[in-house]
Amino acid sequence: MDDMKPRGYITALLASLAFVLLSVAPATAQATLGDAVIAAPASTVSLTAADTPVFYALSADTDVYGSMSSEAAFTSLDFQEPVSVLSFHGPWLHIRTGEDEEGYVRSAFMSDVWIRVVKSKKTVYIYRGERLESEIPADMAYNFFADKEERGDARRPDHWRTPEARFYVVARNPNSQFHKARVLNYPTPQDADRGLRRGLISEAEARQIRAAGAAYRPPPMGTALGGFIEIHGSGTGTRTSWTRGCVAIPNADMDRLWDIVKVGTPVIVEP
Repeated sequence: MDDMKPRGYITALLASLAFVLLSVAPATAQATLGDAVIAAPASTVSLTAADTPVFYALSADTDVYGSMSSEAAFTSLDFQEPVSVLSFHGPWLHIRTGEDEEGYVRSAFMSDVWIRVVKSKKTVYIYRGERLESEIPADMAYNFFADKEERGDARRPDHWRTPEARFYVVARNPNSQFHKARVLNYPTPQDADRGLRRGLISEAEARQIRAAGAAYRPPPMGTALGGFIEIHGSGTGTRTSWTRGCVAIPNADMDRLWDIVKVGTPVIVEP
């Protein structure tokens, strides 16, 4: 990865997640996301303060329990709320919240994986916390230079663009015509506001998009803003430009990441 960023760059990008990351660019990326890297420890593993990773909740109202044997939660985490992981206990994580409360959450509902897409590099970067795990060549949209503003079609291929913003995986499609796909939450409420100001969508459509954003569910994708922006398979691995706004990676990479990149995973798309 040759576009080094200053200290705190990712912290700024993911400020709303309160990620405490030190750097975005290790000297080299690991070649694969193997089980040794991805799988949480099967047995109890305690961590020192220096090694304490930051995870985030994949969904709203993620229950936090006082112990692994508790039947009732004493609090819950918001969508993408960050926590410090103190130790791993098989299917449980011992955590500390931002309010300095300690408890236990199911590891299946937590993650430290996030994605960075750099359009100009035609590359997808997979991170685990601050560590760059993998760089994947990606095929981009016909007009990958520009930010998306509205729906494109065969008469206006210039609008086949990939939007630039902070998104998250809002749905997954294992039966995509492009092997498999992860759908991003475009259009966002911010896109709705922009589209309403420009007269591209109606007030009713804007309300529907905002409501979907507030509920963390897929937004309406049939408006003039476009939709169904995905990270999907069928990529050539040669960094070509052929999609209508999606990011296409090779099928082997899609398969390797399928169980790791879950609904709720942050995705940063940059120029």
